[in-house]
Amino acid sequence: MQVISLSSLLEVAEDENEIIHYLSSFKCEKNKDVESFLHSLAIPNENRAFTRTSLVVDDEQESEIIGYFTLLIKPFEITDEVSKESRRKLTGDKEAVVFNSILIAQLGRSDRYKGAISGEVIL
Repeated sequence: MQVISLSSLLEVAEDENEIIHYLSSFKCEKNKDVESFLHSLAIPNENRAFTRTSLVVDDEQESEIIGYFTLLIKPFEITDEVSKESRRKLTGDKEAVVFNSILIAQLGRSDRYKGAISGEVIL
């Protein structure tokens, strides 16, 4: 098992269509939104630096996609009610007005690996 960033695949690919074809091999019948994200939105979001997707691949099965996870950096505004001490603990700056957080935007596992690989292992 190996983790590969989508951005690294896009950097080395001669043609983005190769990556699109590779991602389309991922199947998740139980959650079509998870499947659809990887097929249709992962590359555009990666190119816009909106999200970062990592693929978990089976290096013994010709790099078949076991699952993937997508991270999103989300800024949260800090309201006036938050104390300076709390701001300092969150950001290191007692005058901060924004707190950046990393969120798991997507988490998916291929139907083929259901019961064999947990979401915890993918993360």
